[in-house]
Amino acid sequence: MNIDVENERFSLGIKQLTQDVWAYDIPKKYSVSKKVKANVMGANEVELEKDVRAQLDSKTDAKEGSEVVVEITRLDPEAKMIYATVVTADAGAEIPSYLPSSGNDGE
Repeated sequence: MNIDVENERFSLGIKQLTQDVWAYDIPKKYSVSKKVKANVMGANEVELEKDVRAQLDSKTDAKEGSEVVVEITRLDPEAKMIYATVVTADAGAEIPSYLPSSGNDGE
């Protein structure tokens, strides 16, 4: 936000109008030890929901685009990073229905 007293004007950016998801939403939704469904984006990365990705602690052999279950291992709000480990990655493995969806239902 910028205030120009002399000209009686102020400017406000879009980012200042929206809540930082890392201030509240992410830590509440993805707490350490929580297991969630995620989509594999690459050998070291999964997408938990649209625009929210987690870095994997170790590589996964799961194919890109497949759904896996990950356990959140660490949150780093300053770096805005989520770290996780794959719990279920087998192509034929049954993913428990009680786990929250990753939010990638075509949204």
